[in-house]
Amino acid sequence: MKKEILILATVVLCACGGSNTNQEQRSDTLSKELPEDTVVVEKKLPSFTSPDRQFMDVRGNVSKLSVQTTNCDSTWNGKLEHVEWMDKTYTFDQKGVLTFDTKEKIRLSRNDNGQITKKEVYVEDFGIYISEGYVYNEQGMLDSLISNGLECQKKKSFTYDNDLECVSTVEPSMGEGEYLYTDVMEYFNIVERDSLGNWTKRRVTTVNKYSQDGKNIEKEEREYRIETREISYY
Repeated sequence: MKKEILILATVVLCACGGSNTNQEQRSDTLSKELPEDTVVVEKKLPSFTSPDRQFMDVRGNVSKLSVQTTNCDSTWNGKLEHVEWMDKTYTFDQKGVLTFDTKEKIRLSRNDNGQITKKEVYVEDFGIYISEGYVYNEQGMLDSLISNGLECQKKKSFTYDNDLECVSTVEPSMGEGEYLYTDVMEYFNIVERDSLGNWTKRRVTTVNKYSQDGKNIEKEEREYRIETREISYY
């Protein structure tokens, strides 16, 4: 393991822009409206030990990662509802290679650096594979995710802080019903970590903004959830 570094960081929720001017305008507007939610935490962040562990945002020799999701109201400690169907568990071998559920038919493509560039999952009911494509930035972090679903294609972009921790995502898409454009934005605020520095609890704010012309926001919805992680190491 590389030498650990001690970092005093401020995690600030911020917005990231879309791929065109209208998306950037909407993202800029949102960044000004979203209340600040700042947490100062002391972090000891070792380097990532494999491409798959970096893909899953866990540092150190992680053997198992379990993620649980709880919906809540805006007070964060009021009404809580565990969303069991969203719970996920991932395992890694000693070399740090991610293993998937053997019950699923999955095909993986990797680049020369060992990073997953495409995951294809077989949908039994339709007899076809649906895929997700992954693009990485210079630091090896996931820059964008392109989903090719049964009916449409969507692209989600990721923004990181100086410590390579995700602070926000944006997913522009076609709207619903009378609305032609939608921006789905997520903002992450880490509130707990384990002894190695991996986050074990974070607050997630999802902001949906709807528009008919891509400029003037006519409807906004916000949702709140808490994500917790249990991490085991070799």
